[in-house]
Amino acid sequence: MDMELKRTRRRRLATGMTMVEVLISLAIFLMVMLGILPLFTSSLRSNRSGGESTEVTVHTRSGVERHTDYGFSQAEMTVPAGSNVVTIREYYLAPTWTAYVPPATPPAGANWTRQTDIRQYSITNLTTPLDGATDPINVHLKEIRVTAAGTRSVSAALGAPKTLVLRSFRAQ
Repeated sequence: MDMELKRTRRRRLATGMTMVEVLISLAIFLMVMLGILPLFTSSLRSNRSGGESTEVTVHTRSGVERHTDYGFSQAEMTVPAGSNVVTIREYYLAPTWTAYVPPATPPAGANWTRQTDIRQYSITNLTTPLDGATDPINVHLKEIRVTAAGTRSVSAALGAPKTLVLRSFRAQ
C-alpha cells in the first residue's frame, strides 16, 4: 500500500499542470498586467512631455543668449524709427533656425517657432517703450522677449504643444 501511494504521487507530479491550473495562472497574470499597463503609458507620456519641456527651454534660452551677446547699439538690437519694437520670427527645421517674414509661414516640417521682440526704454519711464527714432543717449534699457512654441498639433495623449516666454533686460 505504501508503494502504491508513492507511485500515485510520482505519476501526479510527472503529469504537470492541469488545464484549470493554467487558466487560473493566466487569469492572475492578465489581471496583474492590466494593473501595470497604465503605468507604462503614463511613463511614456511623461517622458515625451519632459523632452518637449527641455527642448522649448533650450530654444528659448538660446534666443535670449544670442541677443544678449550683441552690443547694445548693434543693428540686431536696434529698433527701427516709427516703431517701438523690432520683431524677429524664426522656425526650427533641424539642424538650423531660419528667419521668415509674415505673411510667410514656416514649412510643414518645422518643429518649433521662435519670436524675439526687442523694445527700448528710458530709465525715467519703464512702462512705455521708446520709438526707434529716439536719440540713443536717452535709451538706457532694452528688453529682449523670446517666445518659443512647438508646432505639433494638439493631441489627447500629449495635450497642447509647449510654449515658453523668457524676458531679459540689457542696460547700457
